[in-house]
Amino acid sequence: MMKSIRIKISYSDLDSLRPHEESIEERIHYVIGSLSSTGILRKPLIADERTGVLIDGTHRYNALKRMGISTAPVIYVDYLSENEIRVARWIRIYIFKNIEQAMINKIADHFRSFSCEPLVKILRDSYLIELVGKQPANAYRAISHMEKDKNIISNLKTILFRTNISPRMLEKVCLVIIPPYLNKEDVIEAGLAGKPFPPKSTRHITVLKKIKLYTRIKHLLNRQ
Repeated sequence: MMKSIRIKISYSDLDSLRPHEESIEERIHYVIGSLSSTGILRKPLIADERTGVLIDGTHRYNALKRMGISTAPVIYVDYLSENEIRVARWIRIYIFKNIEQAMINKIADHFRSFSCEPLVKILRDSYLIELVGKQPANAYRAISHMEKDKNIISNLKTILFRTNISPRMLEKVCLVIIPPYLNKEDVIEAGLAGKPFPPKSTRHITVLKKIKLYTRIKHLLNRQ
């Protein structure tokens, strides 16, 4: 039998929330289109009650703000002490037009400059880099810088996010990066410091994501 979870649901000022990771621009546009089409916000945001750090719903958060909405329903939870909420990770898969060993060496050196130890493996026509080290947050800072490097993204077709690796993925020219696991303290620190991790850094596993409220966008706009 699942242990009960203490939560509080309320309408909150979006400016009081602190995202712990960045968003994907295309995803924000998609969410805006969906909200405009249906006129309904189905799922509330999830945040830490003590700090206001946003745990789930970063793209909805940014979409609502761009739509001129300043308040939205938020589920508040005692994030650090609530064992039901777990932090998992996303494996990042970069699909390139072409990829060379020289670029992999450059990326590996980049991670070392952030005190990460990259373990590089060759898989068919692809490469896998597993990041290890005593400071997981550094690995995500390094990933953020890498994903903004024009010399790298100019050759990049797309980035995929997966929970595991399948053999079919490795049939393409790609770089697979397996980042370390972040902990809840890392999440809170990133949000409070205003230094969010790159998009899709955390994958929070919680039953709270199943809660739906079906709030009308028109109602949210009228609350301004």
